[in-house]
Amino acid sequence: MADDELELVSTPLGRLWLWLAVGAALILLVGLITVIATREPESDGNPSTPGAAAGTTTTTVSMPAFAEIDVVADDYQESPGYYRFSYMQTPLRECAIFPVRGSGDDAERGLACNVEFPSNTGPVTEGPFQGPPNQVLIVPPDGPKNSIGEGGPEAAPALPEHHRITVGSVTCLALPDDGVDCQTPTGGFRFEDGLLHKR
Repeated sequence: MADDELELVSTPLGRLWLWLAVGAALILLVGLITVIATREPESDGNPSTPGAAAGTTTTTVSMPAFAEIDVVADDYQESPGYYRFSYMQTPLRECAIFPVRGSGDDAERGLACNVEFPSNTGPVTEGPFQGPPNQVLIVPPDGPKNSIGEGGPEAAPALPEHHRITVGSVTCLALPDDGVDCQTPTGGFRFEDGLLHKR
């Protein structure tokens, strides 16, 4: 080391700079060692690849954004064979699952759900009612059709979003933001973001 460099280190300010430089170098070194030590070895699943343990495989599992939860259908049973739930509170929108033919677990079931239709949807006649549709109706053997219906005397219990009710072969899932997706053996529909899609 040259004499002028020794003089710099021998001054209080010079020693301070030296200690700061050594300290910073140690902190960087410890950080680098920590990163290297905690990094998982890369592997393509082949045991001959360095870093891959013999006999191990890698599996990627994709999960839905939210788990769907099955509810106990009896919690929504209004009377024997009749089930009713709401999927939107304001305005109130409800669905009903009901027997069409047969009884018990083997009954063939229908489905009616209140949905909002575009203002230019043509009128329908349903029994004594005539006017713009306010529900989707599925009665086997037919698929979904526009219909007019009335709600029950009291609001049906709410089916929370991401919850699914299944009665026989009829299934409905409450979607986020006041939507619903229902399926029966003869067809289904999805009401989401104010749009109705029949299938």
